[in-house]
Amino acid sequence: MLGVMLMAEKKENGVFANYIGFGKKFFAVFIFLMAVYWIICDIGLPDEKDLISTECKLFETQWNRVMENGECVPVEVPGIVEAEYGEQVTLTTVLPQDIHNGDMLCFRPIWQDVDIYVDGEKRVSYCTEETRPFGKNSTMRYLFLEMTEADRGKTLVYEFSSNTKYTGNMQRIYIGDYASIWFYMARVSGFRTLLSVTLIIISLFCIVITWVLRRIYGKTLPLNYLAWTICLCALWMLSESDFRQIMFENISVLTSYTYWSLMLIPLPLIIYINEVQSNKYQKVYLVPTIYASVVTVTGTILQIADIVQFVDQLIYIHVGILTTLVCIIITIAIDAFTGRLKEYIAVGIGVCGLLVTAILEMVLYYYGATLSLGTVLGMGLMFLLVMAIIKTGQDLLQTEKNKQEAIAAREAQAKFLANMSHEIRTPINAIIGMNEMILRENEDDTIKDYAHNIQSASNMLLGLINDVLDFSKIESGQLELVEDTYHLGELLQDVVVLMNARAAGKPISTHVDIDPKLPSKYYGDELRIKQILTNIVSNAVKYTKEGSITLKVTYTSLEKDYVLLCIAVSDTGIGIKKEDIPKLFDGFKRLELDKNRNIQGTGLGLNIAKQLVAQMQGSITVESEYGKGSTFAVSIPQKIMDKRHLGGLKESVSENRKEATVSEKLFTAPKAKVLIVDDNNMNLSLMKGLLKRTEMQVDLVKSGQESLEITKEKKYDIIFMDHMMPEMDGVEALRLLRAEVTNPNKDAIVIALTANAIAGCREMYLEYGFNDYFAKPIQADKLEELLVKYLPKELVNLTGGQ
Repeated sequence: MLGVMLMAEKKENGVFANYIGFGKKFFAVFIFLMAVYWIICDIGLPDEKDLISTECKLFETQWNRVMENGECVPVEVPGIVEAEYGEQVTLTTVLPQDIHNGDMLCFRPIWQDVDIYVDGEKRVSYCTEETRPFGKNSTMRYLFLEMTEADRGKTLVYEFSSNTKYTGNMQRIYIGDYASIWFYMARVSGFRTLLSVTLIIISLFCIVITWVLRRIYGKTLPLNYLAWTICLCALWMLSESDFRQIMFENISVLTSYTYWSLMLIPLPLIIYINEVQSNKYQKVYLVPTIYASVVTVTGTILQIADIVQFVDQLIYIHVGILTTLVCIIITIAIDAFTGRLKEYIAVGIGVCGLLVTAILEMVLYYYGATLSLGTVLGMGLMFLLVMAIIKTGQDLLQTEKNKQEAIAAREAQAKFLANMSHEIRTPINAIIGMNEMILRENEDDTIKDYAHNIQSASNMLLGLINDVLDFSKIESGQLELVEDTYHLGELLQDVVVLMNARAAGKPISTHVDIDPKLPSKYYGDELRIKQILTNIVSNAVKYTKEGSITLKVTYTSLEKDYVLLCIAVSDTGIGIKKEDIPKLFDGFKRLELDKNRNIQGTGLGLNIAKQLVAQMQGSITVESEYGKGSTFAVSIPQKIMDKRHLGGLKESVSENRKEATVSEKLFTAPKAKVLIVDDNNMNLSLMKGLLKRTEMQVDLVKSGQESLEITKEKKYDIIFMDHMMPEMDGVEALRLLRAEVTNPNKDAIVIALTANAIAGCREMYLEYGFNDYFAKPIQADKLEELLVKYLPKELVNLTGGQ
């Protein structure tokens, strides 16, 4: 029955799929037919625009200029009438006899103040002196003179003046009704307006998209700067539109944006090309950048001060744009010759197209083709934008590919790091632990001396391994700061003890200079700060054969309970050559290897110190004179938790230890039951040996499966569970243990016992359901401290301090 139902459902889905497929085909075919219908009908059928009864045509009549002496001189309109800056020009003509009610004369003054009279009556006056923020002249706009049949044969007087190069300039005059004139303007320059609006919308869309992509990829895409370039060009085109007086309230203000846009265009364009070319030609682009900046600032000042109008500065603006394009073309030509153009071939083609349209635009402007102003350049910009989007798409695909590869590499590195941490720490754990038991249980001084040597070598080996693992953690972004309140005196005391101990075998004197007014307690990562200082102090001891080492600690007050801890370590060692200082903080590198081959270490200490300091928002610097010594200075911002002065180091540490609660005590717990789960026999033996003096009842098992069996029979106070075990690992064993409702250890304290000691492990194990996490190699005192924390208090007998 079920099979029949499934077959019926499959058949029904197939029918629906056929219907959907038919719908796709029908949609595609009908869209194609609509396109064919439109093309055939628009070409083959008569033009319906001719059915419109209204008409707009050029107003062609004889114009005369009235000179100062009253003489009338014939002039051509459109054309240029000779006149000085600021001189008023008066033109007259006779209105025709075929005027109808509602007819309009349309004038287009450019940077001129205008008065129009009919038979001595002022009909139109245009002057923006009261409404413009600055400047001497009224900006370009269309003026309409409404006429009636009563105006037939009357005298028309047109007076105008200008303080710009447009003095005496007369544009075409149109006659027709209001609607027909605007309809004509739409046919002539509507495409330019539509193109400018389209470019503004597209550029703003690109700006938003690049902002979003910046949030995703963490960097600003070059397309952002090209989008700003196109936005400025489109704003210039729109502000020059024939329809601007319809779209905007104050066109005088809008006109200022016309010139500011032109002045600023080179800057984002240069930034865009420079980014695309990977900053190879910054010096070349410095000239047009400075030029554009100077023209923008100077031109604005001259305009506001009414010294030189924006329109008379156009030649300098055009020079800046042309210079920018020439510089770009030169660099593209160089890249084409050297073979680097293939990296951005699409953009190179787009820029060449833009150069051609920009030159053509300037030619059209200086030849007076103002009605098409911006159209050619706008098309060039659209072409460049398409090419830039292609390049950006290619870049994003490559970036995404690199990102996925980086993620895969990081995951592989994290797995490798976890495995290496586990594999390396496991044998070290056995060495250190077994040696600890030898030191505890053997009374032979010779054997104890051997054991101390083993302890020293083991700690050195552990330090080297920790350096490598810490370096790997930092490189993979897995090293996290663990901040808490700490006592500065305790931290410095440990560093001083280390410094004295390591310098004890050499003819080196150590000096400590600590500002007694330092606040005593701070909030930060004490362990990592100590690691930074330890690495620097160790380096000072390693590279100083004789002389002295000085540790100096001061501070600088910052705002809101913060200080800048300033710690300097100076030595009289071998010093560093000036040319080697930049290499000093490189990983796995030691300077003058032949000379320093006997010095122990991985070469990672300073690299780790630098990266830790950077993670704490601090800084590390070095001053050195070759053959005389070096000074390493570390500055780390820290929050003050106790403003009491540190005072003397020994007194401060002593006082702090009196105040501290003693939590580490030796104990016995003969009634406590502990289970240890580990697949390594040596680790089991080690744990049992370290817990011997606690007198606890310790059971050992070698697998997760065995732990499930034994926990069904006996209730334990604490279970130590290794993570990485064959067949059933510790995480799976814990999951099954928690799921067994009848298991007496279902809610027992289970602590992850593992050599997997990378950042985030604690949180990971807590999420798995463990109560805590204990990393190998095992330190006996820390182990006992953990047991005191989790064992029932009634089972623990404290016997003294450690």
